[in-house]
Amino acid sequence: MEDNKKNNTKKCVISTLLQCLDDAGGIRYVSEPQSPFVMDNPDVLAVADNSIFGVFIPSIHEKKNIDSFLRRIYTSRLVYARDMKTILLFDVESEGDVNKNLREAFHRVLDTSQIKEVVSVIDSDRRSKDVKMLSKRVRTHATESYYKYVNLGYTTRQYRGKFAEVHSDQWQKLPRVQSWADDRKGKTVKNGYYADGSFVFSKPKPKKMSVRESLDGIMTYSLFSQYSLDNGQLYLRKDEPQISLLNTDLLVKEEDVLWASSLAYVGVAPVSVDSLQTLNAIHEEGLKLFGIEYGKEK
Repeated sequence: MEDNKKNNTKKCVISTLLQCLDDAGGIRYVSEPQSPFVMDNPDVLAVADNSIFGVFIPSIHEKKNIDSFLRRIYTSRLVYARDMKTILLFDVESEGDVNKNLREAFHRVLDTSQIKEVVSVIDSDRRSKDVKMLSKRVRTHATESYYKYVNLGYTTRQYRGKFAEVHSDQWQKLPRVQSWADDRKGKTVKNGYYADGSFVFSKPKPKKMSVRESLDGIMTYSLFSQYSLDNGQLYLRKDEPQISLLNTDLLVKEEDVLWASSLAYVGVAPVSVDSLQTLNAIHEEGLKLFGIEYGKEK
């Protein structure tokens, strides 16, 4: 859990930024915007003329886990306007130099001591055509994958029931995927398995962790298993899984629908089953839904 005092530091930065935007005038903004598709969003969205800017400020957890921060940044870039310009506010003095891959994700990087300069950056860049856009192919893939996973959720509703952790002796350990923060490191997920070309995750509801904390590792791993990162650009991986299923009892509240949508956007279908037979039935439904087109892409 994050320390309240440290949380307030980020809140203070956002508060100061909003005051600067208010004082400037002519810039419309939204603090803590909420996409209808994902829980990963910029901290502030600003619009000047016809240009949109996403301002990102890392949380304490994200400072310690740069991969989680990179997931939030790139998921936001996939969901929001293709030409959204991105600005990073980072406390270089206390945190040290900005990670190379993190720096390449942004149009502008400013120290938190330069927070008042965000307004001048927006003013100077609002008409600039120098935009780091993700490729049309990657954005199309993300959108198509999202709707396939949403579809899978609808077509397998009849299989939903009580949750129990299920396992097969034929399942293997998940392959490690490359960290985006450090090319020398790999990532995997506890209670994640490789099964017949697909990924299976199991996540019982913990007593003291939030949904966000519980899903953080799975969402990061799943995004990284679909895309590789190089010089600020995402590229489709040839070895991405056929289907990814998450067996969990985490998503039971009405407001958890957005988390299910977030999982779909990074290529995971949440289910709740109590037997391997039911899980296999959902997997077969997924192969029918994805198999013809998705299999050909392999």
